[in-house]
Amino acid sequence: MQLNGNNRERLSLCTVTSEAGHGGIARVSSLLWRVMQGRQNPSCELLTAVSPGNELTLCDKTAFSATVILRQIFSQCDALVFDHLGLARVQPFIPQPVRRPYAIFLHSIEAWETLSGSRLKALRDATLRIANSRYTANRIAEANPSVGPIEVCHLALNPELTRSSSDAEESSVDRIRPNSVLIVGRMLSNEKYKGHDQLIRSLPLIRQQVPDAQLVIVGRGDDVLRLKALAPKWQ
Repeated sequence: MQLNGNNRERLSLCTVTSEAGHGGIARVSSLLWRVMQGRQNPSCELLTAVSPGNELTLCDKTAFSATVILRQIFSQCDALVFDHLGLARVQPFIPQPVRRPYAIFLHSIEAWETLSGSRLKALRDATLRIANSRYTANRIAEANPSVGPIEVCHLALNPELTRSSSDAEESSVDRIRPNSVLIVGRMLSNEKYKGHDQLIRSLPLIRQQVPDAQLVIVGRGDDVLRLKALAPKWQ
């Protein structure tokens, strides 16, 4: 991805964390970082708001915002990629003459509803807006028609996850059959909008038309046990 049309530009990836075990956005950040490094650009850098193993604090947010601002004021980067809209809210506060082009990766509910204030301005002023699905891109555009075009970049699998750990052990991907529905995401009791319940309950109806249909659910969270208990009732 090129923001300035130059494959040697100094790109900064701005993320809360790309550490494994911190959810889907952290995983996306990790994939983005792999892509940036794969461009063989020695000048790209990873700016994280928290150090490994820690939680985000107000001090972390302040220090991170200061770093992002100073990088641009002192021309230490050519462009930035924010892996979440919330992080990009610092951009409207940077004077236009020193503000660098930037991209925002959009995931779901953080931009599905009508935005205002710094979130709306950050999204509207972005050079590039990227959504992880056409559904999310359409919802954002309908709720915020003034933000401009939104590109779609479907998420990929980490190549390492597609390899079997041994000849006798199949990878998770290898166990997925044809005619499968795959949902990947944290299963939290306060995030039921993701649709795990609906998919489980709809499986019998789907199998009336596709007898060998398979539902594969991947993720962690405090709602896993409830969903596991629900699944056998709708096989």
